[in-house]
Amino acid sequence: MKPPSAKNQKGVSQLISFVLCCAMWTAAHFAGAKPTYRVVHDEKGPWAVHIVEIDRADASYQLAAALGGETVYGREPLDATVQRLTQQGRSVAAALNADFFERRNRPFDGDPDGLCVINGELVSEPMERAAFLILKDGSFRIAQARFSASLHLDGRSRRIDGVNEACGENGVVLYTSRFDDSSRPYASGVQLLAGPLGEPLQLGDSPALKVEAVLTGTGAFALTDGSIALAGRGEGAAFLKQAAVGDSIRWECALNPPVEGVAHAVGGAFVLAKEGRSADVLQEGSAPGFSDSFVKARHPRSAVGYNAETVFLVAVDGRQPGYSVGMSLPELAELMISLGASEALNLDGGGSTTLWAEGKVQNRPSDGFPRPIANSLVLYRAPSSP
Repeated sequence: MKPPSAKNQKGVSQLISFVLCCAMWTAAHFAGAKPTYRVVHDEKGPWAVHIVEIDRADASYQLAAALGGETVYGREPLDATVQRLTQQGRSVAAALNADFFERRNRPFDGDPDGLCVINGELVSEPMERAAFLILKDGSFRIAQARFSASLHLDGRSRRIDGVNEACGENGVVLYTSRFDDSSRPYASGVQLLAGPLGEPLQLGDSPALKVEAVLTGTGAFALTDGSIALAGRGEGAAFLKQAAVGDSIRWECALNPPVEGVAHAVGGAFVLAKEGRSADVLQEGSAPGFSDSFVKARHPRSAVGYNAETVFLVAVDGRQPGYSVGMSLPELAELMISLGASEALNLDGGGSTTLWAEGKVQNRPSDGFPRPIANSLVLYRAPSSP
C-alpha cells in the first residue's frame, strides 16, 4: 500500500482538531467524570476512533494485564476474557487488546511476542521492542529493555534464552505453570524438572531449587505451581544433560537496563510519543521484524498512552472503506499526542484491534468478529481488582 497522501494527512489534522475541540463526535460515557468512553467519527478519512480515558488519581480503578485464557498457550477473544474475569468475581470497566503473538507454531500458539508480567509474575520475556509497564507504585513507563537471565547448575552457568516459549537451536528455555499444563517435547532434547518453587517467577528473583527429574528425548513434564521445567536443544541440551536428580539449581533474571517493581507489563512495537513529542517511528531497528509498509500503510491500530493525569486506551478501526480506513503509525502518533498523551506505545493492530467498554466490544474488528488474542490491558473497578 502507498503512504498516506498529503490530502489524507490534512484530513488527520482535521480529525485531531475535532478531538481537541470536542466537536463533531458521537460520544457515550461511563457514569462519573472518568473513566469515559467515546467514539470519534470523521468522514474525511473516514475514521472511527474509540477512546477510553482513565483518571490516574482515581484509586477506585486499576489498570492491569491479563492473559487470554490465563495461560500462554491458547488465545481467546477480548469479550471472552472479560466474561471469564467477570465470572471470577472481578468487575471490568474497559479492556484493550495488547501484544503481538505467535500464530504459526501451533504448540506455542498465543505466546506473546514481548514482555508480559501479571501481578508481578514474569509470564513472557521481552524481545528487542518496547513494552508498557505498570509499576507497583502506580506509575507507568514505556521502556525498551533486553532480557538478562542466567542459569546456575552445580557450579556451571549459562544463559536462559527465553521463558514460556519455543526453544531455539542450542538454546535453553524455562517453563512455568503459566505456560500450559505441560512443557513441550523436543526431539533429541533434554529437560529438567526442578522445585519446589515457593512463589511465582518474578523479575529480580534468584530462587534455589533442586533437580527433581531428568528427561532425555521426546518427552515432557507436567507443570504445577510448585515446579519449573527447563528444556534444552543442541548446546543447551548438552548443558542440561550433565545434571542429576538432587543437584542444586538457581537462576537470575532481570531487565537490562533494570526496572524495579514491575507489577504488570505488556509488549508492543514502536514508541509513538515520548515527552509529548512524536517519536521517530520510522527509525531503523526501533521494532525488529516489521516492514516499512507496516509503518506507512493504513491499518486498524491499538495504542496505549498517558500523561500525568490521564491514561488513554485507543482503538482505530480500519480496512473498512466507507466506515474507517485505519491509520499509519505516524498518523497514530499524531493522534495520541493530540489527545494529550506525553508517552504512547503502538500495540498489536489489524484484526486484533479490539476495545471493550460499557458491557460490549465497541469497535468493529476488521475480521468481522473479535479475533482470539494473547493478552490485554484490563481496567478493573475496585474492590475486585487483582
